[in-house]
Amino acid sequence: MLKLLKLLERISPYWAALIIYQFLSRPKKRPVKQHETQILDKAEKQTMLYQGKRITGYVWGKEEQPIVMLIHGWEGRAGNFGSIVTLLHSLGYCVIAYDGPAHGTSEVRGTSMFSYAHFVNDRIGAINPKIIITHSFGSVPTMMALSQLENLIVEQVISITTPYDFRHFLDRTMTEVGLSDGTKKELIQLIEKRDAVDMTALNMTSRAALLKVQPKITIIHSEDDKVLPISESYLTEKALPNAALIPLKNEGHYSILWAEETLQIIRKLI
Repeated sequence: MLKLLKLLERISPYWAALIIYQFLSRPKKRPVKQHETQILDKAEKQTMLYQGKRITGYVWGKEEQPIVMLIHGWEGRAGNFGSIVTLLHSLGYCVIAYDGPAHGTSEVRGTSMFSYAHFVNDRIGAINPKIIITHSFGSVPTMMALSQLENLIVEQVISITTPYDFRHFLDRTMTEVGLSDGTKKELIQLIEKRDAVDMTALNMTSRAALLKVQPKITIIHSEDDKVLPISESYLTEKALPNAALIPLKNEGHYSILWAEETLQIIRKLI
């Protein structure tokens, strides 16, 4: 695949960029682990239609209780929050989560990070939770929602790892595959055209200037994260008002969601 891309970009950086764009629009579906299934089986499963496609939702508890909404990252799913769901439910919260479009058991064959962001925006507006807990890319659409929606009651956001700037993600992606700046330029133009976004505004500093509600924000990130460097969370901490970073050690990008130290932090915060 990489050899084909490198060969193709010699002929046409645009076509190489188009293949990368299509790749980024098809999130990998990872197998659901047994300990995730055990938690999901305890939920009241709900099916909704979003843009004509079936979306799977999960509810633990009763909706008259204070609501915590969980927002997974790109290529994630609701089951990633298994231990956190158990903790929140035991503390008397109603917990709501979804498998985003093209994630988990939800439909939609192709999507994009920006289509997923629109879905999250829609759900936050409809549910208006008291607390939001996100993982990885999930913090990006959350901040978009907080900067676009009126009359939210969100008091607290807990971001378990968070990117700062979408361009950093593209830089890492292009470096990993060894493609040229010309192909990156074509990819940026393609994203801006197809998803109607301004790449220069896709960072937490830009979001911070637009926030309509300013909840308490806690960021939890491990110094050992090999998927998303903790430097992204340090930049986000500086950019967002009322934000504080709690660095951990010896946790991976996904294992941090199940870490006892993470659960203890959440318990103290809420």
